Amino acid sequence: MGSPPRLHDPRAFFQPPPPTPVPPTPHVPPALPSAVLWDLPGPGPDEVPEAYVTQLLGLAPFACLVLVLPGPPGGNDVAMVRAVQARARALPCLVVRTGADLALHTAKRRGHTIARLLPQLRAQVSEPLARAGLKPLGVAAVSTLEPDRFDFAWLEDVLVREVLQLPMFDPGDLLEELPAVRERTLRALTEACAGGSLAEAPGLLRAALADASQLPVDVAVVGQPGSGHTSLIAALCGDAPGTHTLPGAPGLTLWDLSDAGTVDPSRYDLLLLTTSNVYCEPFIRLARAAVAAGRALIMALTQVDVDLRDPPGSVGLREQLVQEGLAETRVFLVSSHEPQAFELGRLRQALAEEAAGLQRAALPVIIGRLVRRERRQVLAEAWRQALHVCLRPMEDAGHGLATALQASAATFGLDEASLTRMAIAAKLELRELQAQIRCPWAQMVQPSMVLEAMAPSPSLAARLWSYVPFWGSPSVPQPQVTLETAYRLLSQAAVEMALDAERVLLRACTLG
Repeated sequence: MGSPPRLHDPRAFFQPPPPTPVPPTPHVPPALPSAVLWDLPGPGPDEVPEAYVTQLLGLAPFACLVLVLPGPPGGNDVAMVRAVQARARALPCLVVRTGADLALHTAKRRGHTIARLLPQLRAQVSEPLARAGLKPLGVAAVSTLEPDRFDFAWLEDVLVREVLQLPMFDPGDLLEELPAVRERTLRALTEACAGGSLAEAPGLLRAALADASQLPVDVAVVGQPGSGHTSLIAALCGDAPGTHTLPGAPGLTLWDLSDAGTVDPSRYDLLLLTTSNVYCEPFIRLARAAVAAGRALIMALTQVDVDLRDPPGSVGLREQLVQEGLAETRVFLVSSHEPQAFELGRLRQALAEEAAGLQRAALPVIIGRLVRRERRQVLAEAWRQALHVCLRPMEDAGHGLATALQASAATFGLDEASLTRMAIAAKLELRELQAQIRCPWAQMVQPSMVLEAMAPSPSLAARLWSYVPFWGSPSVPQPQVTLETAYRLLSQAAVEMALDAERVLLRACTLG
């Protein structure tokens, strides 16, 4: 519904079950004025799920069922899904696993990460249902306190698809994993775009990425005692006392850490592991945890200059990393005392490249959030615009729909003026951005085109009877614009324009 949870009211979360049955509560979501969300109490412990489903399906012709679970499904939950699929096979069933934020908090204390947590939370729900021969439309792990994280956006998209019956979405789409970007970076980019339109977003995002002070990157430099990791930090930072900032990358900060067993990889954007041995078990464990957390990982073999006659090669370390499933980890041979003799310069360049890559990885997430925010507003206006069009004379309906479509295109930054402004800011040709647009209603359309697309033409029989002056009507009947068809056109155009807007913004934000 878009409203914050009622944390000020303890009864909203801590209250016993109602002693008597309460009628279902309807809610109209702002983004989908034509839909009604019914808050239905689940079956009680002594209630037969089949009887509950029979009563449930008799309340209203539901378009979708959302089963909310705080954990793995119990016997009654499995029986309820089975009863729904047996009674109404065409009724899609979504299963939502709530409390993902609490599960993540507990998982961090046990050494797990979000990259492993989300598949586990979904598997805790999907596997019991699969063993019972049931396959819901999808399983989403969400947190109602943090709607920008986890699978909440995917859940909203599926509900929009089911309500509007849009064929462009595939129910079999897999849930995308969150990128290895810290929430702090996402918040900073979101604040940089606050108050601006989608047409202004590329310029604001590019400016934020160019200003390293707005998007700091933390690198955990972890080394065992005697490995020289402190000297390596000084060599990387130019031997400036008290500074841990890499030259050429002012937003990149190096953190001097020594105990690999106490490092939480999720608190840093990048991990640099330094060791003087070919193999170190604590570092291998930390490397596995960093990869599981989705963090970039670099290893440095230090003290290469100790014995120049037989310098320790990185071949043994790379072989060990391959055996541990860490073959993608880059290894550099360095010496803090002779920085020009080995690969210290390449290591410094690799750190700067990883930092820039992490910042660019946040762009799809931020663009998706910005576009979904505008899509909610456009969908909320679609019902009012459709009603306004249907209340006007037929000759004005086409102009009203064309005006509404042009306003939606301008909101998503797909009109010619917005595209031109973005092309100039991104130093691109206008046709490069126009090539990303696939929705036919995003361009300038004529009222007659809109009416022809949404209002069916008179049948052949009606046209023939119109030529008979006595029995037939004196003229060909005009097509009528109904509220349902007008709303469907505007809402479907809004969803298609949102997809186009994401492609246009990603192209406009591409950095050379």
